[in-house]
Amino acid sequence: MDRAAAAGVAGLILVGGRDRGLLYRHNAEFGESLAPFPMAIVAREDGLRLARLADEGAARVRLSLAVTGGPAFASRNVLAEIRGRERPDEVVLAGAHLDSWELGTGALDNGANCAMLLDVARQMAALEVRPRRTVRFVLFTVEEQGLFGSLGY
Repeated sequence: MDRAAAAGVAGLILVGGRDRGLLYRHNAEFGESLAPFPMAIVAREDGLRLARLADEGAARVRLSLAVTGGPAFASRNVLAEIRGRERPDEVVLAGAHLDSWELGTGALDNGANCAMLLDVARQMAALEVRPRRTVRFVLFTVEEQGLFGSLGY
């Protein structure tokens, strides 16, 4: 993205990473701000065709985009901790992220890890002996869209 901006592109066409016309792009980030140019995603097959046409000469593309967005909202990380008995100011951090991608159930990314983290916290809380150091459990939000929950923490 930085190279595209430095080159002064009029826009950027991202190629989907999945076959069969599925519009999917894992990340299309431009640092911590919006890209200074319009971006669109095309299906993988269409992107490969555009690349072949570009290799043969100049490929000209005209796009008509209608961009909509929902209202802004606040998200919050979920924190819990077991206070240490000897060195409570020293913290061992264990974390997972709550969000997932729109194309799946989130079971592996990252539901399984959230469940594991909660179970570790439950089992540690049930022990008769507290840990030497404080153990903090964090479920981070907005990981998939730029690590914002982690950065906010």
